[in-house]
This record gives sequence, structure tokens and C-alpha cells, in this order.
Amino acid sequence: MAEKLSPEPSAQIADHLTQQDLRVLLDHAPDAIGRFDRDLRHVYVNEATARANQRPTSDFIGRTMEDLGHDPSICASINEHLRQAFATAQEQSFEVLFHSPSGPMWFQVRMVPEFGSDGVVEFVLVISRDMTQQKQAESALREAETRAAVAEITANLAHEINNPLAAIVNAVYLLGRSPSLDDDARDLVQMAASSLERVTNISRRMLALYKEREQNGV
Repeated sequence: MAEKLSPEPSAQIADHLTQQDLRVLLDHAPDAIGRFDRDLRHVYVNEATARANQRPTSDFIGRTMEDLGHDPSICASINEHLRQAFATAQEQSFEVLFHSPSGPMWFQVRMVPEFGSDGVVEFVLVISRDMTQQKQAESALREAETRAAVAEITANLAHEINNPLAAIVNAVYLLGRSPSLDDDARDLVQMAASSLERVTNISRRMLALYKEREQNGV
């Protein structure tokens, strides 16, 4: 007599999970989770979705993105990917900037087709992970790198200016001491010397700012 095999532990767990159990698990998930039907209407959202939108879960049921008053560009993006998921039965993955009541939020979105008993996509499960802090950190890093690059270019420019500038300053100084200059020429030399002094001071400040950034580790 053949030995009767016991079901896998995971199958046993799944058999004992009720719809209420699944709802509790989804409601405690950190990601925003929703389910859409073929008319692009919500049939379920979890508590994370409700919190992100600052409205109760009951507000979503039976309503489209447009019905909920979302930005038209967000609606267009979400709806297009939903249609693709229904039409191709393939998972969709993308990022979206969502303007929530508490401010702009970046989400990494996955859309997973759910099949009915006839093998046709019946619903699409949408899982949105909040990437706002990561995006903000990446943006801050890019800004810091840009500032550092600008500071380095500024310092190099100041160095490049200083070398010929010193020679020009000396030449103008010697020219101004020439006894052959008349009053008009001497005035022009003095104007040139004043202009050179301003350029020299700007160059010195540029280098001073760069050195200060290096010392502060900025």
C-alpha cells in the first residue's frame, strides 16, 4: 500500500490562512498595496495606502484614480501600466512621483497580474514601495558632488588666472613708474592697475573659499 504523503508545511499554512488573516497581513505591510479590476477601479487597498493618501480605505473601493482626484499625469501613468498588465499578463515595474497630501513622494511600483480560474487576468495587484528617503539621499549626494566639482573647477581657474595675472600686475606697476608717460597715459595705467587689483582680490577669495571647504570637509 502506497504511503500517503503529508502536504508541504507552506501548503498547510496557506490552507489555514483565512481571508481575514490575509487582510491583517496586508494591512500591516509597510508597502502601499492595492488591487484593481479590469475597469481600473480599486477593489482593495491596505492601510499603508490609506495613510499615504490621508483618507480611509473605504474611499477607494469602486473608484478609479481619476475619481479620487489624483493628478492627471499620475492617473495616466498608472492607468497605462494597468492596461499593459491586463493586456499582456506580464508584470509591470516603474517609478512614479506621487504628490501626496503630506508632500511629494517617490514610489517604486510593481503591478502583478492575478489570474481567474479561466486563466484570464482578473485583477492586478499593485505594490508601491516608498523610495522618498532614498531619492532624497541620492539627490543630496548629487548636489554635494556638483558643489565639489564646481569648487575644484573654481580653484583650478583661480590658479590659472593667478600666474599670468602676477606678470601683468608687475608690468603695469613698472609701466606706471615710467617717466616718459604723460598725465593721460598715467591715468589709464592707474585705471588698469585698479582693475587688476579687483581681479586679484576675486581670485584670492575663490581660492580662500575652496581651501575653507577642504578644511571643513564639505
